[in-house]
Amino acid sequence: IKSNILGIAGNLYFPGLFKHHGTRLYLAYQKKKQGDYPFSNIANYPRGFVHLANDEFYSFAVNYKFPLFYPDAGIGQLIYFKRFKLNLFYDQAFGFIDNIKSNYNSCGAELTSDFHLFNFPFLIDAGLRTIYLPKQKKFKTEFLFSIDFNRFF
Repeated sequence: IKSNILGIAGNLYFPGLFKHHGTRLYLAYQKKKQGDYPFSNIANYPRGFVHLANDEFYSFAVNYKFPLFYPDAGIGQLIYFKRFKLNLFYDQAFGFIDNIKSNYNSCGAELTSDFHLFNFPFLIDAGLRTIYLPKQKKFKTEFLFSIDFNRFF
């Protein structure tokens, strides 16, 4: 059986309410037919959901991100904190399987920090994401971690 997928996703960026604040809107659509080959998804699931099976999927997210404070302080050669930031988000998606509609949504916050560890030249961004799933009335927590290797390029 042949597999196929069609999808489009995009981001729109807007200034926030104050200096260094920003809003990002994410919109996506995907339609796929599962066959012999399982395609990865093009559209993002709402945070807190994994492995949703849908023939057709619409996704929307809004993020409001801003810096909390800039300590520019360290503990010897161990760690040097540059910035702490907060991202507030709301995710919404609608999925269809055989014309049966499913609704998925989540909201929450991400508290992260930019820092250098052991004089490592690349910036590390790490923190926690707290997700609230309204339908399940349940909270989830995830650890976030990334390293920016593009610093010198």
